[in-house]
Amino acid sequence: MCCQVGCVLLELEEWLERPVDLVRLNKYMHPAFRTRLEREAIYV
Repeated sequence: MCCQVGCVLLELEEWLERPVDLVRLNKYMHPAFRTRLEREAIYV
């Protein structure tokens, strides 16, 4: 992971006061997992 991305994730976690995951949606994901991400994800 690029240092800049890691720093941004840490800043987001501090700002949002909750864990942050970076996820890239792609066509190879399990359909149920992708659907869950699309339903439950919070986009920032």
